[in-house]
Amino acid sequence: MVWLSRHGRKSTEWVQIGNEITGGMLWPLGKYDQLDNLAALLKAGHDAVKSVDGRIKVMLHIDSGGNNATSRWWFDNMTQRGVTFDVIGQGSFSDLQGNVNDLATRYDKDVIVVETAYPWTTSDGDPEPDSMTNVGTSPYPQTPAGQAQFLGAVRPVGQQHAVRFPRQRTVVAGCVPAALARRG
Repeated sequence: MVWLSRHGRKSTEWVQIGNEITGGMLWPLGKYDQLDNLAALLKAGHDAVKSVDGRIKVMLHIDSGGNNATSRWWFDNMTQRGVTFDVIGQGSFSDLQGNVNDLATRYDKDVIVVETAYPWTTSDGDPEPDSMTNVGTSPYPQTPAGQAQFLGAVRPVGQQHAVRFPRQRTVVAGCVPAALARRG
């Protein structure tokens, strides 16, 4: 996509550096216990994207959307090390409201819920193991209606966020279809 942007064939709005990188990336060099190295990798990724087109937003995506303490720890560590970014990406399969609002305010960034999903059953529909067999104390039943209720509750987080922080926005993207039972 970045190459296409450079050659005028496609417009790229944002680029995500890494995927769910709470634990780091490119181990062992950029592992979570090597924060200076991780920061250097992220800075290099940021600079590479911006060298193609300064309008492209750089997103850092971690997998701790329902855990505000971990999210703050991670983004605090990266900002203290001089990592710059435009968008916070969160993967979350639990409560998002407080975390999204806090991160948007604390770092003055757009927040995108990059990955979210909710199982409609705990039954296994194939020979592969399912990764979402227990959602703990969720208020939503593991039924098709519960799945719809969960997604219906996530959507307003973005709407409320857009009203309270008009410069920013929250996008919600579904994900992890393999974690949900399906026959066939």
